[in-house]
Amino acid sequence: MARLRTPSQLSRSVFESLLDFLDHREHLEAILVAATDCDPTSSVRAFSVHVANKSGIDVDIVFRVLRVLSNTARSAEVTKELPEELVRELTEAIHKNSKWSEEQIGQWVEVKDRLVDAVSQIGPDSPLMISAKANFLTYERQNVLHQTRIITDIRPVFDKAAETIREMIVTHTLVVNYSGGGNPTELHLALDRTDIETLREQCDRADVKSQRLLTALEDTPWPTITYPESEEE
Repeated sequence: MARLRTPSQLSRSVFESLLDFLDHREHLEAILVAATDCDPTSSVRAFSVHVANKSGIDVDIVFRVLRVLSNTARSAEVTKELPEELVRELTEAIHKNSKWSEEQIGQWVEVKDRLVDAVSQIGPDSPLMISAKANFLTYERQNVLHQTRIITDIRPVFDKAAETIREMIVTHTLVVNYSGGGNPTELHLALDRTDIETLREQCDRADVKSQRLLTALEDTPWPTITYPESEEE
C-alpha cells in the first residue's frame, strides 16, 4: 500500500487489495487471534502460512487480510497518523477515485471501523509487523536482483576471406535482470568456462556459510532465518 499523504496517491493495486480484504472480512477476527500466537518470520507471506496453520483458514485468504493490515499499520506509522485518520483518508479516496459499486462501498463502510480496531491492536513490535519489516530490510539495497539466465550459443571463427569456418567457440552470456532506484535494468555479461565453474563454487560456498550461521545461532534468543523461508504449509 502506498504511504498515504493525500487520497490521490492511492494506486489501482491498493484499491484491488482493499477489495480482497472486503471479500474475506468475515475472517478478520479469527486471523487476528491466530496471528498473536505466531512467531515472526521473514515476510508477511511466510507469516501467513503460520497463521493459516493455526487458524485453519486458507493461506491465500490469510495473506490478503494480513497484507492490508500490515500496509495500513505501516502507512499510519510513516505518516504519523492515527489509524482512524488514515482509514478516513482511505474512505475519501474510495468515494472519489475508485470504481467500486455501491454494494462494495457499503461493505467498506460496514467494515472500516473493524479495520481501525484491528490496526490499533497491531504494534510495531508485533509478530506481523516484525515479519513485514524483515521483508522490507531484505530488499533495502541499492540494486535488487529479479532474475538471472545463462544463454549458451556457439560462434564461428572464419578464415580471413570469411569463406570457411575454421572452428566454433562455445560461449555463455549471463543475463541479469535487476532494479535500481525503481528502474528495471537488464545486463548482459560474457562468461567463459572458468566463470561458470567459479559461479557454481561461489553458490555452493554461500549455501555452506548459510548453514554454518544457522547452526551457530541456534541458541540465540531470536530466530535466524535464511531468506526467504519456505512458504509451503
